[in-house]
Amino acid sequence: KKLGQKVANTLPVRQYVDQALSSKLDKIVATMLKRLMELQERLRLKDPVRSQMRRRLVFGFREVLRGIRSRRCMCIILAPNTEQGTGAHPGGLDQTVKELIDRCQPTEDEIEQGKEGVPVVFALSKARLGATLGKQIKVSVVGLYNADGAHEEYKQMLRLAGQLRSYWSGVVRHECATGVYPLCSICHDFMPQLRYDC
Repeated sequence: KKLGQKVANTLPVRQYVDQALSSKLDKIVATMLKRLMELQERLRLKDPVRSQMRRRLVFGFREVLRGIRSRRCMCIILAPNTEQGTGAHPGGLDQTVKELIDRCQPTEDEIEQGKEGVPVVFALSKARLGATLGKQIKVSVVGLYNADGAHEEYKQMLRLAGQLRSYWSGVVRHECATGVYPLCSICHDFMPQLRYDC
């Protein structure tokens, strides 16, 4: 199966990304988020109190972390170009992203029940996530609470992201087995396990 056209590496993609990027996945995610945001906004204008209880998505590290801790998030979409820098935690933004991804892993109780963790999908960019949600700001992460109204796109997104993640792990295994890694176009050093410019 064709996984979709790969996106050229023009953005500083960070090492936390463990999935190949795809323009096809970006289109699916953008379509889904626009639809869910329209539905959420329609309900907010109609009934502001009820809309707070029936949110379809949240965005921003604090809100998404809250949703993951409570397990209300059914999936998160993370921009592959979140910058390095200081954040709310002592370790900075990198530590926040790491905590976010770690908390998506299944808990011991979930493993015993045969449940999986919260899926993490890497798509779009911070600017494109913000624009897709109709915001004037850049958005690094979106948490989905409810995919009603865009369930078909949600299933397509998870299926394609799984295929892209499998492809990515194959690339990593091949690099480890052959010892051949890409060179950074900036510093020209080998980049084992990273595959992206420093």
